[in-house]
Amino acid sequence: MSSSESTSNVQPSVKYPVLQKYAGKTYYAVNRDSAEVPDMFPTSFTITSDTASITIDGKQELIRDVSSDSGFIALTGEMGHTMGTGLSFEFRPLGVNNDAVEVINQGQYLAYSTTMSE
Repeated sequence: MSSSESTSNVQPSVKYPVLQKYAGKTYYAVNRDSAEVPDMFPTSFTITSDTASITIDGKQELIRDVSSDSGFIALTGEMGHTMGTGLSFEFRPLGVNNDAVEVINQGQYLAYSTTMSE
């Protein structure tokens, strides 16, 4: 293997590069019961490794669009849950590694971690 070979792991099959570092990991809600309205937050979510879809509490949904703005990453989904509004899912990284993120929903915040709390 020559040193001129690319050492990056960027696969051409990644649909949304901004999601790549979060893909293939399952994030679990940290202390979900402490949220004002726990139902606003899934217990877990996983972005598929090709970043084309997200699985939220076991339900997979195609990602239609991703926007990244001032530290927040917003996903919008293909199928509408209620009245055709579709999935709207927003999160931002917590700290420097990608093991923890914060999910935002209508002004409420909840931390998620790749390690499941006991």
